[in-house]
Amino acid sequence: MRSTRFRYECSVGLIALFFGVSTQAAGPLAGATELAQMSLDDLLRVEVQGASRYAQPLADSPASVTVIEQQELQRHGYRNLSEALSSVPGAYVSNDRNYSYLGVRGFNRPGDYNSRILLLTDGARRNDALYDQAQLGNESPIELDWVKRLEFVSGPASAVYGANALFGIVNAVMLDGGDINGARLTADVGSAGSRRLGLLAGQRIDHEHEWFFALAASGARGDDLYFPEFDNETRDGWARGLDGEAYQKAYGKLRFGNWRFSANLSSRDKNLPNAPYLTAFGEPGTHTVDQHALMELAYDSELSEGLQQQFRLFSGSYRYDGSYRYADALDNLDQGRANWVGGDYRLIMTTLPAHKLMLGIETQWNTLLEQRNFDVFPATSYLERIGISTT
Repeated sequence: MRSTRFRYECSVGLIALFFGVSTQAAGPLAGATELAQMSLDDLLRVEVQGASRYAQPLADSPASVTVIEQQELQRHGYRNLSEALSSVPGAYVSNDRNYSYLGVRGFNRPGDYNSRILLLTDGARRNDALYDQAQLGNESPIELDWVKRLEFVSGPASAVYGANALFGIVNAVMLDGGDINGARLTADVGSAGSRRLGLLAGQRIDHEHEWFFALAASGARGDDLYFPEFDNETRDGWARGLDGEAYQKAYGKLRFGNWRFSANLSSRDKNLPNAPYLTAFGEPGTHTVDQHALMELAYDSELSEGLQQQFRLFSGSYRYDGSYRYADALDNLDQGRANWVGGDYRLIMTTLPAHKLMLGIETQWNTLLEQRNFDVFPATSYLERIGISTT
């Protein structure tokens, strides 16, 4: 059930001056046209990036692509990627009070951790190297306020992106500095003690230089929940004050000529009220922490007429900590760690009108893949696996 929420948004000169940017009022993207007001011919000319790893008109896309523009995201008040994707035909979202899972065309393998969905931001892979999961709810490394356009490519695209793209691709096209040209502060208050503070700032300095920066922090007490299966002689079936959540996220992007540098950090802590994995019901202490980090340096240029090159270098990390409280105050810790570096190079040739040939290579070195599971006291280890891999 979606919570009641109130939002306050402002864009004032003092905030903009503090960040050294102009005081242009925040609002819809300059020159943007709502999809509902566009003709069919104009809709088919809308550019998408997710289907073929380069920008192309929707009519030329070799896949079924759904595009959700920023105005629609704001109008419906979606709070995260999963809520926005639930509006896509053929897609559905489930939630287990911890993570959100995306199903496509009736397929959503239980326990799959969204490993058959590929999540991209500006074309950069965001699935972690340990579980290969695409996190789409509040646990996602990005905020919906930072997204200029959301693309969903339905169907298998494994030939282009690998096994993660078996069910579909979610590509979030992020805001640029020129989309803000100032600063924007938002504050949200909702039911179940939820509150959120967000900041967007950016500036297009000239035709070749711009910067964008965003922060978000949120916290919620959560709902008091009733579970009839736990209503017995010892429990009344209520989990009170055990559904809390808090997250902090930061994102920055700098463009200088044909170069682009971006960085993203996020951390989400979620309490689990529904006693997963036979943990003690109604007792605090069961929660999970998900942390993401990614840095990317990309270059895009035209070598000659009809010949374009793109390459990027990236470094990422993912950290998972699960703390599970069992009966008799037994604490079990479940941990996952992953670090990776890599790069890719693409050469795109326009051979004939409406025909392109793309050659490329992509490599990723997973410098750390680690999983541990153990009881704290008495100390008992159930899983300890450490390794590296190359893809």
